[in-house]
Amino acid sequence: MLVSRSSELVGRVVGGRYRLLRPVGSGASAHVYVAEDVRLKRRVALKVLHPALAQDRSFLRRFQMEAQVVAALRHPGIVRVYDWGEEEEDAYLAMELLDGGSLRGLLDTGYRLTVSQAAALGVDVASALAHAHARGLVHRDVKPANLLFDEEGHASVADFGIARALAEASWTEPMGALVGTARYAAPEQLQGSPLDGRADVYALCLVLVECVTGAVPFARDTMLGALMARATQPVPVPEELGPLAPVLRAAGVPGPEDRLTAAELAERIAGAARHLRAPARLPVVGLVVTGTDQPEHTELGQGRRPPEGPGLSVLVDPPVVVDGPALAGVVADPEEDGARPPVPAAPDELEVVPVPVPVEVGPGGGTPPDQVAAGPEQVPEPGSADRPAPPAGPLAPGPVVQGRRSRRRQAKRARRELAERERREARAAKARARPRRWPRRAAALVVVAGASSGGVAAYYYLTLPPPTYSVPSLTGDLPGQAASALGTRHLELVVSGHDWSATTPSGRVLSQFPGRGSRLHAKQVVTVVLSRGPEPVAVPSLATLDLAQARSALVGQRLVLGTVAHVHSMTVPAGSVISWSATGRKVLPGTAVNVVLSAGKPRATVPSSAVGSSYSALASQLAALHLGVHELEQYDSSVAAGLVLSTSPAPGTSQVVGTVVTVDVSLGPHLVTIPSAIVGMSQGAATQYLLKIGLYVSGVQGSPLAAVSGSVPAVGQQVLYGRSIELLAG
Repeated sequence: MLVSRSSELVGRVVGGRYRLLRPVGSGASAHVYVAEDVRLKRRVALKVLHPALAQDRSFLRRFQMEAQVVAALRHPGIVRVYDWGEEEEDAYLAMELLDGGSLRGLLDTGYRLTVSQAAALGVDVASALAHAHARGLVHRDVKPANLLFDEEGHASVADFGIARALAEASWTEPMGALVGTARYAAPEQLQGSPLDGRADVYALCLVLVECVTGAVPFARDTMLGALMARATQPVPVPEELGPLAPVLRAAGVPGPEDRLTAAELAERIAGAARHLRAPARLPVVGLVVTGTDQPEHTELGQGRRPPEGPGLSVLVDPPVVVDGPALAGVVADPEEDGARPPVPAAPDELEVVPVPVPVEVGPGGGTPPDQVAAGPEQVPEPGSADRPAPPAGPLAPGPVVQGRRSRRRQAKRARRELAERERREARAAKARARPRRWPRRAAALVVVAGASSGGVAAYYYLTLPPPTYSVPSLTGDLPGQAASALGTRHLELVVSGHDWSATTPSGRVLSQFPGRGSRLHAKQVVTVVLSRGPEPVAVPSLATLDLAQARSALVGQRLVLGTVAHVHSMTVPAGSVISWSATGRKVLPGTAVNVVLSAGKPRATVPSSAVGSSYSALASQLAALHLGVHELEQYDSSVAAGLVLSTSPAPGTSQVVGTVVTVDVSLGPHLVTIPSAIVGMSQGAATQYLLKIGLYVSGVQGSPLAAVSGSVPAVGQQVLYGRSIELLAG
């Protein structure tokens, strides 16, 4: 019957605004549809309450109050409530539409989460619950069916407020729904004790164990046996949950006073996740699986692959962030599908690669004695003692620091210098081809010297080649130091350019040509490239990131997190980055970037003196505190009209600015005037007439057959609603 009714409503426009497109499912309290908001042109999830609930005024009043509180919640892990309304015999709730389906639907396909996937899910859900608990709202019905995924695979908690409204309206759910809810209920919830947020923590513990193991803890032959075991024993968490096991044991103790809060649970799970590999991609089942064939479920994660088929999409889990130097040690599991690659540590220095250095070659392929160039001194790498030496040739390796952009510049520079060297060689060869005068002069000296021994020595001296000088290593020197070192060898220094370097300080020699050990003639030039220092990096955008994500983004750019400030914000969710220093600029690696985090919306306290005060005075106080107000009037025989009976949230509680406070205001005693219309009526007709206006007939004075002539109290007097009067007859 439920399915039939949900199908019949498709196409109808509810509340003059929401056109029902297709049913999604039916629960214990409502049918859920995909609907189109014809005003805003967006799709929403519309929950249409069952007719029995829609006609229960007590439930509707409580549910409306809960919907107003939930609508004030602003957290990415909580399904948003957009609107509420009533139409004829239907009541509805418009909510955010999440297309990824529920965790219940994913588990029903046979998929089991890995421990790292369960940790990521647990952090998301526990953070959302902590946000709601801090605002005085307890979910009471955390279960896989109420954990929904969007199309990107992020989980959100749905149905806040419905469980409380059902409980306070004494609504009796169908047995199936009761059993489904009781499977995840905390011991104090089943015992009827007062509840706080730790009941939700217990339920989440059961859900996370089921996600990994496939079974809900405390499975017994009977529900009674399961409930009795739950009241006295902690949740049995198997060791297969690894680092999550001790955290979930602390969340699954029977006594709520010994149990973790939702905020503590989120923090503990995040700490345990640092010891886990990055989670594999999580398949989401979607709202509707089209086609007739069921997708084949094979092994993935714990030996299962994601189900494939129409209506399914595979999405990536957020990575587990590891602080500080531990980033360099993160290793993704090569056997886990979709595992993310490790986050690389910021490099301390760039790669050193060989660059060809030309050596002058004399005519005929040999090297003349006056131009012999010794190869550069090479420092052996570790383990390279047994490696064969590189083949000899006209090019000798010279070290130069290679960056991504500097490689091309160095290669171009080497080619230019090689061409210049070849031009010099051509000029030198041309000069050698000219007639030489110094041999004739030497012969003349020999003639002058005659046969003396001094003549032989002079001839030998004049025929020697010009001297050469070894080029020293200049890397790391200041230009003045480099020029001085070359000057002692009769060589000259030329600065050919500048380049970035992560290892060489700014202003010092980064590379040189020719390299160390090369031999040059006097007055020849050694060109050097000076370092500009580390290349500035762009400060990344940190908008919408939380603190851990911001730290990870900065580390990826070789920056560090500086001071962290917290400021209230009406627009940015609590814990997200509002602003950061050096926005849109480039800074040196290692620079500290300061961030400002949102502390959430400012809070205000409902006046503790609200009950008993006048409604007008309380409304003014709430407006001054930036809290909304909703008035509900009711009769009360003991409180004068216009005075406050109660508030929700209760007086003295802290609420987020903008929260709507529902105020119950007394109308005073409910008085009814005894109508004069009963005079002349028969006694039976007068009795029925009085019942309709809330008065009872306790007896008749006079003849039982005579018409009514009056009453006690007298006709025209006011009496309390529900009071008994006597009729006068005859």
